[in-house]
Amino acid sequence: MNAPVVVVDASLATKWLVNEEGTGKAAHILEQWADKEMIITAPPLLPIEVTNALYKRVRRAELTLSDAVMLLQQLLDLGIVLERTEKLHRSALEWARHLGLPATYDSYYLALADFLGCEFWTADERLYNAVKGKVAWVHYYQNWK
Repeated sequence: MNAPVVVVDASLATKWLVNEEGTGKAAHILEQWADKEMIITAPPLLPIEVTNALYKRVRRAELTLSDAVMLLQQLLDLGIVLERTEKLHRSALEWARHLGLPATYDSYYLALADFLGCEFWTADERLYNAVKGKVAWVHYYQNWK
């Protein structure tokens, strides 16, 4: 039997690392997935985006550089499977255009979930609102039951 797979984006992964609004809910979701032995996956840009989110906090003096490095290592230790497939590039372009997104970064997560036929979970309310009612397998973390 194959383990269930879920795609996550950097907004949700960042909440697993830093203490901010919604961190408790995000941590609960991660624990639930661990209990179910879910495979968490993302496109290769996830650690790049999380690194940038951590760096922004360093620049605002919310984190020290050493704390950011430690948190980044925690992300890498989670075992998130970074899916590399050339098919994502074209699909990301198409998703961005179809949904009228301002950039393709978010659409890579959509393209991967579509490609894998699995759910996509995000903490990005703007992205969720852009796809709500259009894509049933995209979920906002605050709607977790």
